[in-house]
Parts: sequence; structure tokens; C-alpha cells
Amino acid sequence: HTYVAEVLAADVWSLVDHVWGPEQQVHLYGQSMGGMIIQKAALLDLERVESSKAPCRVQSLFLSVTSR
Repeated sequence: HTYVAEVLAADVWSLVDHVWGPEQQVHLYGQSMGGMIIQKAALLDLERVESSKAPCRVQSLFLSVTSR
């Protein structure tokens, strides 16, 4: 498989949906490649993004989930 940012961004939402449910809003944080992924994820489902931050330093991706 070829892993591009769009595929990985869709995987972010698949993970959130599976673990917390499809209505869950999230705070996205990604650095380096993770920053590119969260930007793509936000474009896929902007209404579910409470906030996002993408400083460019080290490759990593973190999700912070908030309850409604």
C-alpha cells in the first residue's frame, strides 16, 4: 500500500469513530508529517475538530478527545 496524507487522515477519523463514536469532537495535534495529516483530517470533517495545532518539529501525531 501507498500511504499518503489523505489515507492517513481518513484513518484518523476511522480510529476516532471506532474508539469514541462518530459524533465525537476532537483536538488534533500533529508535528511534522502529523501536522500535514491533521490538516487533511480537518478538511475531511471540520465540524468535529474543536481545535488543531501543528508545530513542525518531530514526526508524531496525538489525539485528545473531549466528551460532550
